[in-house]
Amino acid sequence: MPPFRRILVLEFISAGGLAEADAGGPEHAALLAQGRAMRDALLRDLLGIDGLEVACAVAAGDVSLEGSGVRLRPLITGETPEAFLRREHMHHGAVWIVAPETDGILAALHAAADNTTWIGCSRSAIQLTTSKSATRRCLRAAGLRVPDEADGAPDNSGPWVVKPDDGAGTVASRRHPTLAAARADAATRGTAQGPTTIERWVEGTPMSLSLLVTGDRAELLAVNRQDVSVAADGMLGYTGVVFERPGPGGPALDWLAAQLALAIPGLAGYLGVDLVMGPDGVATVIEVNPRLTCAYIGLSERLGRPLAAEILAAAATRTETDLVLA
Repeated sequence: MPPFRRILVLEFISAGGLAEADAGGPEHAALLAQGRAMRDALLRDLLGIDGLEVACAVAAGDVSLEGSGVRLRPLITGETPEAFLRREHMHHGAVWIVAPETDGILAALHAAADNTTWIGCSRSAIQLTTSKSATRRCLRAAGLRVPDEADGAPDNSGPWVVKPDDGAGTVASRRHPTLAAARADAATRGTAQGPTTIERWVEGTPMSLSLLVTGDRAELLAVNRQDVSVAADGMLGYTGVVFERPGPGGPALDWLAAQLALAIPGLAGYLGVDLVMGPDGVATVIEVNPRLTCAYIGLSERLGRPLAAEILAAAATRTETDLVLA
């Protein structure tokens, strides 16, 4: 029997989480496709667990999952995913949320789930990793290689990257040839767009790690290659991730995974780590994604493992431990 009888899945984009002003364009279509792909991969894994009733949040009028075996839980027209979760979470033993960290979305959904078992990272880990600058400081203090920051860098040699401090991936990120140009870009963005951060551009191969964290142990599931482009105006683009090889990744990457789990308390379940593998063979960590990423899609099949079942079992054990300690 599964550790929970009922579980609710909510993927933010496919549940209609974007504001109406942000919907309808090509960028929204790409985000929606990615969101649905992650959602559907997770649902397939969960439906393979005998005795588990799987429900999924869907936007009002969305019938794409009809006949899938999933119990559909539609949002009311105009309802936000956060409001939906507040009224719905108590009907399920656990909730599994896929959402961006941007604008505090993932942390707010964690709060909305209240005391229902949350599958994934703790709220404190989510809040830390939401901030690129806070993550850099945390990992640098743990002895891991991260990009130099504009303040305190040993020199001003470029290029440099300006990005939202709480952004996801390459969204609104631009490379500049000099630190002065990067500072000018950051100054023009203003507070309306939220805080920005400036970090030194790292030369090398963009990659990501798929990690499974249980307690203070991190298992490297897969090493992936990211397709990141730089346009003529310096804007960064992301067109996807390609599974490269299963873990373990060798002593250096296995050590990195272990150190990440120790450096950031509260990491749990599946998470992604974006990094750049330098010409010297040393990885520079760019960001930590405390949630499912696109690299999860098809990973259970590639590894021949029921990853969702393993993550649920670990979450149930963690919940029981918390109750005993309380």
